[in-house]
Amino acid sequence: MKLQKLTKRVLVDSIILTEEEKKKERFVSDTTEWLSKTDWDYFLTLTFKHPVKDEITVTKAIEKFINNLSRKSFGSRSNKRIVCFSAIEKSFDNSLHIHMIIQDPT
Repeated sequence: MKLQKLTKRVLVDSIILTEEEKKKERFVSDTTEWLSKTDWDYFLTLTFKHPVKDEITVTKAIEKFINNLSRKSFGSRSNKRIVCFSAIEKSFDNSLHIHMIIQDPT
């Protein structure tokens, strides 16, 4: 069993990474490249009136915010969506808030 685990590892710049770690590295690299190639117009920090510590609740709030913003920007019958990137972050009290960058829809 140990031999199988070792054979699934690869050597990259003197660091041994598992396949899962390689996927994460590729994801971070691809995301960083996409973020740097996009012209962003707005930076937002979204907070909640009361502390929220559940990531599912925060994710639903992001989805609702983007849906409402897309609807207001493009009309309720359009399938166009706002181009954005969001990240959920913990505050000092472990409550969650959102950082978001948005491309101007016009």
